[in-house]
Amino acid sequence: MPDRDVVGIDELMKLRSRVEVLRADLLTDLVPFLHEEDEVSFRRLPNSPSVPGKLSVATTCTAMIACAYGDALPHVYESPSRLLPLIDRIRTDAWDSSGLPKDNAFTAVLVLRALGVLKGKDWAPGDIGQTPLEPHDGDRFRGKSLEEIAQVLAEGAPGELRVTDYPPRTEIGYWLVHGADELGVTLGEESVEALAQWAQLELMRQTTFVASESHTKFDPISLAMSACLLRRIEKGHADSGMPDVLKEMDFLESRELEHAVLTFFNYQRESLMWDSYFPMFHYPDPESGANHCWAIEVLEAILAEFPNLISTRSVFSGLCKTVAWCEDHKLRYDHEDQVYFGWNAGGQELTLRRGMPEAWAVGVIHVFFSRLVEASSAAIAKLLVTKYAGSRLGIGHSDRRLWDNLLDSEIELLGNPESLKGTIESRILLPAMGAGPRELRPAKSALLFGPPGTAKTTIARATAQYLGWPMVELSPTHFLDRGLENIYERSRELFHDLMELENVVVLFDEIDALVQKRGYGDGVPRLDAVRQFLTTSMLPKLGRLRSLGRCIFFLATNHRQDFDEAITRPGRFDLLLHVAPPNWTEKTSRFEMFVPGVSPAAVSRVVDLLGEALTGEDDHIRSVLELSTFAEMQSFVEEFGPPNELVDELEAIGGAEIRSHARMWTKKYLALRQNVDEETQNPLWVEYRADREASRIQT
Repeated sequence: MPDRDVVGIDELMKLRSRVEVLRADLLTDLVPFLHEEDEVSFRRLPNSPSVPGKLSVATTCTAMIACAYGDALPHVYESPSRLLPLIDRIRTDAWDSSGLPKDNAFTAVLVLRALGVLKGKDWAPGDIGQTPLEPHDGDRFRGKSLEEIAQVLAEGAPGELRVTDYPPRTEIGYWLVHGADELGVTLGEESVEALAQWAQLELMRQTTFVASESHTKFDPISLAMSACLLRRIEKGHADSGMPDVLKEMDFLESRELEHAVLTFFNYQRESLMWDSYFPMFHYPDPESGANHCWAIEVLEAILAEFPNLISTRSVFSGLCKTVAWCEDHKLRYDHEDQVYFGWNAGGQELTLRRGMPEAWAVGVIHVFFSRLVEASSAAIAKLLVTKYAGSRLGIGHSDRRLWDNLLDSEIELLGNPESLKGTIESRILLPAMGAGPRELRPAKSALLFGPPGTAKTTIARATAQYLGWPMVELSPTHFLDRGLENIYERSRELFHDLMELENVVVLFDEIDALVQKRGYGDGVPRLDAVRQFLTTSMLPKLGRLRSLGRCIFFLATNHRQDFDEAITRPGRFDLLLHVAPPNWTEKTSRFEMFVPGVSPAAVSRVVDLLGEALTGEDDHIRSVLELSTFAEMQSFVEEFGPPNELVDELEAIGGAEIRSHARMWTKKYLALRQNVDEETQNPLWVEYRADREASRIQT
């Protein structure tokens, strides 16, 4: 029986489908709130007037974040240039939302976060964090850059995070650190330490309330946001090196932080809400009331910092309740010939009674939707990798060792010699890591073809480790594991699963029989109906997988000429790469790989002895040995004796004997020798020569 505590793939897919239906209305929900005069900023309510020059900073920033995460910026603003005047207005605004003090911490961190998210999407200038704000008398942040503002808030934390006379809240601390990360701002070590100690103390305080059942004092929002702040700090220092003081904090361990999040969900009611709710502050404007950190904002932060917890039953159930609330409580409000759709967070009783949606609440919920789709997709992909026994070694950490150990080979592109590894690195690896040359279109798929033993499978595995991605290897067994009679249905299921993968390397290995030529004649045998139909059904599936662009996939084969020609046409594989054996220079430059455990001096001497023996009038022997695979070259070397005795053996027999042995060995054992015998040309050699000219780039 399935484990009821483990959330399955089908459950995650159903929840994601429900969210995608809601998420599809992002533009319908937000666009009606656009300011009628400037058409770029947002109004808070349907009846909020479009006063010329008036800017609602908090509402506009929240809506822009929602558009950024929902990939809707081009639909609202067309281009980054149209957004620049609005960004300037936000930067020069007094940041005094609804009567709050100018340059208050709440509005400041919201601006930092929004402009940081826009920068990350290339919709704000790259130097936006370093450009000083216009100075104004009496405003503490004027004349400072966003980077300096973030540092001022962090250096004075937690006190600097107060709003009016209320105690500082970890919600604002979390948004500060998140905004700094998005802007690329490095906070000082002492500041990070102070934030972490504060968050840890608050988490411990809330945990004590839970243990003592002090329900009137317990603040579930503060508990969860303290955990999110600590996780954000932990992740931010993972690559740069965590300060010693942070390493000593027990609550920075994942199990402690995750336990806090699970405790938070334990206190969720059957509806969306939690019982205890403490405000961050009150607005001076009596009509605006208190400002609470809405539960939706907490859930969005949890999904951002703890996405793996979505597969935990209690968290999944809580998210399902929240989505059900969003489905059941979406409002419709008609005002002056315009229909408004969305949600109301309940901060103002009057607007809630009238059934008015709030642009701010709409933006927050759509950010939550985006986070939920992202987290559920990642969880589905993880379960699918496990389903197909994929490798998850080193996930999240780039490991170049296998890639660096691969011997390179030469390919011909438009008649010019190129490096195979260099082509894969520049076209696939670096773009996938966001570091590729901008003039090159990134590739997501490659057909690797060439003689057996040329490391085609290893190339795919090295790619996965280089990127720090999981890998799924599919062979004919996966397509036939339910019998030939079910191969079509099984093929549909496999590709349905593959379409769900993201940031995964997929290898189709030895599936030649599934994509064979459909024609016949001129030496091409007629395919039976099953294989002919299978080839036809595979072609659009490969094209669809490539067009989605979510994963990188390779198809490896030893016999390209047996493939249906449609496989190699543009639209299915971005790269067609002939994987040949490494040449003599590449082999000898890394000769220690063939003689493990031998000293560098001995390796160098062996290379010299072989080079001297196989040059001059017998250059052709060396050129033939260039066609040896790694395993064949290792076998050839071992013919002369154990690695630690090679120097003595080669010096003893001399150059003539080395040449004689090389001639004999290549004629007898080399797979790519030109002739099988004196009268018969080797078909593998003929295929190899044709393959040499078949590499091409078709992105």
